[in-house]
Amino acid sequence: MGDRVLILIPARYGSQRFPGKPLALLKGLPLILHVTKRVREISNNITDYKIDFAVVTDNQEIFNVVDKDGSPVVMVEDETESGTDRIKLAYERHFESKDYDLIINIQGDEPLIESNDILDLIKFHLGSNYDLGTMVKEMDKEQAKSPNQVKAIWSESTGQCLYFSRSLIPYDRDSKTETQKYFGHIGVYSYRPGALKKMAECSKTFYEQRESLEQLRALENGLLIGAIKITSKLIGVDTPEDLKRVEEVMNEAN
Repeated sequence: MGDRVLILIPARYGSQRFPGKPLALLKGLPLILHVTKRVREISNNITDYKIDFAVVTDNQEIFNVVDKDGSPVVMVEDETESGTDRIKLAYERHFESKDYDLIINIQGDEPLIESNDILDLIKFHLGSNYDLGTMVKEMDKEQAKSPNQVKAIWSESTGQCLYFSRSLIPYDRDSKTETQKYFGHIGVYSYRPGALKKMAECSKTFYEQRESLEQLRALENGLLIGAIKITSKLIGVDTPEDLKRVEEVMNEAN
């Protein structure tokens, strides 16, 4: 067991669209505990690497719920501009001395995250020269039309992400819809420690601000992003309606 991996789970209380989201009940259990349960299974099931995890929060009630459940949790109360900034602060203050090879950011609103996808991401990233790793999923044109669904220009041959956009990309000039592929971006990131620091220390960039997509800051500063393609049915929880959709998926699986 050589490589060490740290999974950090940001869980902010003050979501604009869904305040208190980490504490919202899903099948009678706070949402954040569904995520920690999944991540604990990941850390227990993956034996090829040494995997640790912790929740990163800015709220005492969330801290208490996670702590009472027996999962590691740290407080980062600083006002930060992005989730990456909060992850960087948590890493530097609590974990940097342990010399992790990768830091993985799994959002606290991804209760359907799969162990196999995380293992594939770890293997892919550690076996590559990419600074950041992430995930994409193939989707149809109707899904891709939504500006809320971030699209990736992703090379199937190399795994490299060339750009991300809220617009419908790539442009289908010749209307070859039968061969056109769209790849949606899944917001799970793995960072090499140096890349995490560089990204957090760089100022906001032009395209990042135009698209409101933080990953463009990495690309604009010369960092390379690679991705694996997944097929799992992931539903991030952004609204109370999403909770109902996730519960339906969970009920179908049982």
